[in-house]
Amino acid sequence: MQRQRKDGNPLKLPARCHYKHGAFWYVHPTGKWESVGTDIVKARQAAENFNDDSSEHGSMGWYVDEFLVYFKSQVESKKRAERTLLDYRKYSTGIKGYFGHLRPDAVAAHHVKMYLDMNSEFGANREKALLSSTFSWMINNGKGGIKLNPCSMTGRNKEVPRGRYVSDEEYKAVHALATPNAQLAMELMYKTLQRPSDVLRYRRDAITTFNGKRVFRFTQGKTKKIMYIEIDDHFQEMINRGATEGEYLLVARHGTHYTTDGLAAMLHRYQKTGGVESFGLQDLKAKGATDMYQAGVPIEVICELLGHKSVTTTEIYIKQHLKTISATNPLSKKTERSPELA
Repeated sequence: MQRQRKDGNPLKLPARCHYKHGAFWYVHPTGKWESVGTDIVKARQAAENFNDDSSEHGSMGWYVDEFLVYFKSQVESKKRAERTLLDYRKYSTGIKGYFGHLRPDAVAAHHVKMYLDMNSEFGANREKALLSSTFSWMINNGKGGIKLNPCSMTGRNKEVPRGRYVSDEEYKAVHALATPNAQLAMELMYKTLQRPSDVLRYRRDAITTFNGKRVFRFTQGKTKKIMYIEIDDHFQEMINRGATEGEYLLVARHGTHYTTDGLAAMLHRYQKTGGVESFGLQDLKAKGATDMYQAGVPIEVICELLGHKSVTTTEIYIKQHLKTISATNPLSKKTERSPELA
């Protein structure tokens, strides 16, 4: 039962709605206060929606949508990647379908664990990441009347690493069919080992001189560390053929940025035409890392390019692809550089 107000409620506010410090607040059953603004009309409506158990307002589905609106604003201000937003929108379908009708304070760790178990065949770790990010945003902004993130109390489903290795023949076949711009995008993925969304936003001023050498300068997407790659004759040829005029190296026909989905669709068309088994942009990054290792590049350098926290992670990453090479070509020469990768 709602406790009687000491002030007699002169503003005629709905249950659990209070005016304090120049703003209106809704007190959730958990005791958590959530701001509902400074406009009394909107505050009354929000409180009534919260009090109405049949209303979608204040449900997990509602908060997921609110979080996506916030995340879009972060993308527009260049603080987050557009690709992440596209992924979150895709993953929100499953999250809203399972958790959408629940109130935030009703979601417990065992619900998250049950969702992961039900979807273990499909991983579901990325959907959990969206749910966790939504809860963290709510807690940081005093929304939903929650104090703990239930996702932090559950583990992840085990994922089988993707073992696709793009052979030199496959790379060359697709490269030969691609437009100069797409060829440069492939080369940048292969050389820098960065995320596709970062590669598509490289600027022309990334080409510079460092220690007397012609280099490609970029920021590692995860660690934010400045990286340099020497530009050899082949790389320079790809830049000369593919780079367009303007601020960015890679620009689509109408002067806009390529999207990762758009570039991936282009490569898949070339693969189909060339009779090459399908591979994605991330597979070019894996090929680049594996080829670097086989060419004798120190694994510490590859680790920095990939943004891994430890060399061990890089060893596991490369080992998976070396296994694929051995499985598809038993006569291939086995590397003897590291006992960990033997």
